[in-house]
Order: sequence, then C-alpha cells, then structure tokens
Amino acid sequence: MNKNVVGYVRVSTERQEKKGMSIQNQKEKIQEYCSLMDLSLYEIIVEVKSGKDDNREGYNRILEMVKEKSIDGVVVYSLSRWGRNITDNWNSISLMEKRNINFFSIKESIDTSNSMGRFFLNIMSSLYQLEREQLSERISDVLQYKKSKNQVFGMIPYGYDRKENDLVENPTEMKMVRKIKSLKGKGFNVSQITKYLNRNNYKPKRGKEFYRSGVSYLLNYSLT
Repeated sequence: MNKNVVGYVRVSTERQEKKGMSIQNQKEKIQEYCSLMDLSLYEIIVEVKSGKDDNREGYNRILEMVKEKSIDGVVVYSLSRWGRNITDNWNSISLMEKRNINFFSIKESIDTSNSMGRFFLNIMSSLYQLEREQLSERISDVLQYKKSKNQVFGMIPYGYDRKENDLVENPTEMKMVRKIKSLKGKGFNVSQITKYLNRNNYKPKRGKEFYRSGVSYLLNYSLT
C-alpha cells in the first residue's frame, strides 16, 4: 500500500525565489519524488513567510497531523525549507520517528524509513546535543563575566540592589548573608538556619519567610 504523505513548501525571501527555491520549483521536485518513490501525495502545504515571521501555520498544521498520526510521511525539498535550525529539525523529526511517520528530504536524500535515514537521525541528535551544550557554555561564560564585574546577570541576588546595570551592596541584606554563613560555620544545618531566620523576622527579597531551598541557595551561590 502506498504511503500517504504531505508535502511542505516554504519561501521566505525574494532571493530564495531567484536561487531556484521558488514555490513552483519545490512543488515540482516533491511531485516528481513522490511519483518515483511510489508515495501517495495527499497535499502540498505552501508557506510564504518573511524571515522575521514566527507564526508558521502550515508547519504547525503538519505537526498536528503528525501528532494525530493522520499521515504516513512528510516530504520537503530540503532541510532548510522545513526547519530553520537544528533544534527545529530535531524536535519535529524525532516527533515523527516516535509516531512511526517517515520524513523525506529530497536534496539531502534523507528517508527515515531506512537504515541511512536512521543514521542521519543519530547524527542530528548528536549535533542537537552539541548545540545545546555550546549554548549552555556561552551563557555560563557571560554570567560568570558579569558576576566577576558585579554587573546584573539575572535576578538580583540577595544582599544586593540594582543601580542601572551594576550591583550595589544592600547593607541590611548583606549583614544577614554574613550571619547565615556564620551560623553554618558554627555547625548549624540548613533547616536550623531557616528556622532561626524566620524566628528573628528576617525577610527574603520576595515573600514573607525563608524556605530551606532559598537558604541553601544563599549558602552556595551568594556573591559574598
């Protein structure tokens, strides 16, 4: 039985039209591919978007079909026409894989129904993980730099106030931070320190009382 597939075409710039990625060109490639591979082309969904437009109705419609398992596969001219980055491609194609729906990309000769296609998925998974780790490292580096320069790097930490883009000490809060570290040095555990703070009416930046998680964070990550 032929597989019931949906084609997806996307053009976002005039330059892409001139480079052979026109809607008509992509449609013809998808139709020829489906005929050659004995795939039953149910529909070709066309998306024309500007580069800054994040609302891809056609793309989201296909993902709904995938979730409902109402199709057997998705055919695109190239990976660049489907997702706009590794994360887009990995999340959507792995979703198809979990629902036994095949993904076909003509330009890259990708067919996830065969062994080479599954090998491609393994490579994509590795690239996705690498991208996530590199992003995490870049964010960590930026935060550490801002922290070393006493600049704002997220939520205002206890013991400090914000003055434009810099952190300045809050004397009252800083005194309390030194107090809890002193208690820790005397052998008090987190629960005992938390009870001490609440009993003596010390207040967090937000909320009415301290909790163990907040005290633990102050002990481990305070700038003092």
